[in-house]
Amino acid sequence: MQAKHNLHCKAIVILICLPLYFLSQTNKPKIILDSKTRFPIDFVYISSDDKKINLLSTKDGKFILLSDNPSKSFLFYKIGYYPKTIEKVELVKKDTIFLEEDYIGLKEITVTPHLIDTIVHDKRFYVNDYIILPNNDFLILSSKINFKGFEVAYFKKDKGITCLKKIKLEKDEHFFVDCFKNIHLVTNNFSRQIFFISNGAFEFLDINKRSKFDSTLAKCALKLDTQLLIKHTLSPIIVKQQYLNYSKNSPFLTYMKVSKNYRQNFYTVTFNKLMQEMYVHKEEDSKKLKISEQAREALVDLFYTKVAKIYAPVFLKNDTVIILNFQENLVIFLDKSGKILREVSLNQKDFPPSGDFEIIYDAPKQNFYLKDKEGDKQMIGLLNVYTGFVSKKIKLEKPFAKNVQVFNGHIYYLVKEKEWDDTRYLYQQNL
Repeated sequence: MQAKHNLHCKAIVILICLPLYFLSQTNKPKIILDSKTRFPIDFVYISSDDKKINLLSTKDGKFILLSDNPSKSFLFYKIGYYPKTIEKVELVKKDTIFLEEDYIGLKEITVTPHLIDTIVHDKRFYVNDYIILPNNDFLILSSKINFKGFEVAYFKKDKGITCLKKIKLEKDEHFFVDCFKNIHLVTNNFSRQIFFISNGAFEFLDINKRSKFDSTLAKCALKLDTQLLIKHTLSPIIVKQQYLNYSKNSPFLTYMKVSKNYRQNFYTVTFNKLMQEMYVHKEEDSKKLKISEQAREALVDLFYTKVAKIYAPVFLKNDTVIILNFQENLVIFLDKSGKILREVSLNQKDFPPSGDFEIIYDAPKQNFYLKDKEGDKQMIGLLNVYTGFVSKKIKLEKPFAKNVQVFNGHIYYLVKEKEWDDTRYLYQQNL
């Protein structure tokens, strides 16, 4: 009799515990991973079919789905990945959700017969900055006359603005793409990360102070698997003179590989011998010039703020880190551990000695470009990092072009219709 009673008690305990067991299983954190790299995907937007549940995965790609919700399916959306819908009955059984990257660079490109295409030219507002999204849409920062603030808009070529948010009482606005490929709106005092809730709409995460952003994400150059490549250099030194003040730039730049409990030098760029001598003797030499003291100080200011500034952009191409060391005129190829795989000499004749140039990377096509000037014309040329030579130079068709980008085989830039005017519009030029 006692045995029978114990059996009934065990059955009751099992029946009580079963729902709790399944509830705990359902409410366990799940993780969203890239189907190829198996790395977590942060800030994935998750919405139910009835629109009653809206979640966002953490920076580690994790989220918790409660078991007692009435929804039938869930949509997982992250720009740059294919959207994925999973039925709830299947989702509760999964611990891991995989999303497949949308490789826009492999898609067929539609080339129009026009050399120049107008992307945004609306006289009701001016474009101050823009981001080209992986799906060929745009985020734009715009301003209007007599409006104390600016607007952030999602823009489609065929539909125009599909989502708009106004920001007041802030200034110096611009976009910033961090090493995790997340987009931030940065102003004089704050930063806001942007996440996308659909193909045409976005929201902001919590506001952060600009000082916190500048000391963290702004310094991150690349993400190398589970580690970060941080750009480190000394802050400019302010030098006070009789007629003007100027800042001395740091004579070195170091990329450091860091993780939670780990930090090591990855690659350092320093002034070459000629620049070191010029750096040491510039002020002394300027005093020997038979010109006014004001003119001498202006020459010193020009040297330290423009010429004596280390420019060594870093890029990740597949699994190879590429650093362009213009102090030594070398292209440096490294693996992710920091081991140098190859060095290629740059053709010095292709690069202005004044340093007035910029390297632009077309990530979908994995091509490098040199932007410089020839007289009063801005030029774009294809840089072959494996030979060090620049070829196929073409002219930017619009004058006064700013914020030049190359994406998926097209050139984009902002243009003032008149140099003295505030108008700015966005154009696309075919390569």
